[in-house]
Amino acid sequence: MLPIEVLLHVARILCALTVVTSISLVTHQRMLDRKMKKFWPGKNVILTGCSSGIGREMALMLADLGANVVLVARRGGLLEKVAQECRDRIKARGHSTKVVPVQADQGVAEDCERIVQTCISTFGGVDVLALDAAAQMYAYYEDHPDPIKTAREIMEVNYFGALRLFHLSLGSLKARHGTLLQVSSLAGKAGTPYTTFYAASKAALSALYDALRFECEGKINFCVAYPGFIATAAALRHQGEDRIGEAMHPLVCARKCLETAAAGYDDRYLPLVGKLLLPLKHFLPSVFKAGVRSRMPSREQHKRVEALWLARHPETQ
Repeated sequence: MLPIEVLLHVARILCALTVVTSISLVTHQRMLDRKMKKFWPGKNVILTGCSSGIGREMALMLADLGANVVLVARRGGLLEKVAQECRDRIKARGHSTKVVPVQADQGVAEDCERIVQTCISTFGGVDVLALDAAAQMYAYYEDHPDPIKTAREIMEVNYFGALRLFHLSLGSLKARHGTLLQVSSLAGKAGTPYTTFYAASKAALSALYDALRFECEGKINFCVAYPGFIATAAALRHQGEDRIGEAMHPLVCARKCLETAAAGYDDRYLPLVGKLLLPLKHFLPSVFKAGVRSRMPSREQHKRVEALWLARHPETQ
């Protein structure tokens, strides 16, 4: 048994560390709040994938913060609904900014041209290119009827679509010392079961932005957020609704994504534990693999989870 004096000393140290950590977190969050209020008002933003989930929450926050936003999504009905919610928030806060909905698919070249041209002609330029749209397909590689076709389709949207929008916005972003904000995924840093082609597309974007940071240094900021398990419909469909308590809420994730750009972070992992786990992949790969297997459903479990989701939410088929 340790002497009571030693135990008390350890307890005091732990309490002191807890207090210091809490103060640091509060101070850091206040700093981010100030940066958000300074960075976003008046910015001209293109935001893709904003009809639901993280993108929808980002759109509403940008309206609150006083940004001009070109809202982009494939689903016209949901897009218009989000646009009206943004207009209501802009009016309630007395902002003079506005939102412009554009029904488009970033995987289509002509749509990308229309998106960028709308922002430039309406607002005068692009300050922030915020890319949240992504094609997802959760399935084992061997369960894809045509894996090569699926891979091309996902890369066309996630990689080439993002690249095309950046290319079209490049001149405006450079002239305005702008920012590219990519909502990526932890899967792009460490592929997991069912994410084969999605993970590959996100990994390709990470390498692209790493290189562009050097080439565009001092002209354009490249900020990438890496969310993990977020409580969106797409994630719960494949992970299971019973795990919703483990997931980050889309509203929290959206704010952290916007903070990533406001603070000028190159990379930000959501939650932070994602960054802490990645070294395991390189230094303790067997531990990393065991951890992934313990958190992911088996092939048969995945099929049952998806079937249950479709039974409960037939409108998502």
